[in-house]
Amino acid sequence: MKTRGKSGNNSMTVRLDDLLQFEPVTNNQDIAYKAWDEGDNLVLSGSAGTGKTFIGMYLALEDILDKDTEYDKLFIIRSMVPTRDMGYLPGSKEEKEQAYILPYKAIANEFFGDVASYNKMVTSKQIEFMSTSFIRGSTFDNCIMLVDEILGVGDFKFREKSRKKMIELIKSDITVVLVSHDSETIKEYSNKCIWIHEGELKAAGETDEMMKLYLDS
Repeated sequence: MKTRGKSGNNSMTVRLDDLLQFEPVTNNQDIAYKAWDEGDNLVLSGSAGTGKTFIGMYLALEDILDKDTEYDKLFIIRSMVPTRDMGYLPGSKEEKEQAYILPYKAIANEFFGDVASYNKMVTSKQIEFMSTSFIRGSTFDNCIMLVDEILGVGDFKFREKSRKKMIELIKSDITVVLVSHDSETIKEYSNKCIWIHEGELKAAGETDEMMKLYLDS
């Protein structure tokens, strides 16, 4: 890990120079980074707490903050309590989302060494959190989507709506990073995937090959 440029950004925005560099340290990590650079949609799979969201968010923000890319916003898509149930919980919609947003704020703090970095990106419209309850009918342009374990939750009707929306997004010209533990989800939505175990990338490559390695381990 190292800095890119000048440290100590006290402005109300974040820049690419503020993002600490996390270089690949294994051959498989190098393969994953190169797959991203080639423009592949990524599926990151592994047990909870192994760094899938960290890697996906890092790669996405590198491109978002680079003025030479076509991307200007990161959407973080995640399942919450269904909207019909959220309405009965105390607080505004924003207040109800805070518990789900906290992990991404913590990751952003680690990326930039700045506890305010996530809020700065929200204010400058570089990042937005969205519940799957509100994804239908939304428009996504010039963005990267980090889809954090959404397709195995809810009832059948909800999962089918999520599945159709994901197919629509993957067929579009935006870049998608899908974080999932579910093997069927991985096989349906990706042609390449990354296997992460205990915080380290075990392997990266074609989905069928990676799934066989994972299931045989």
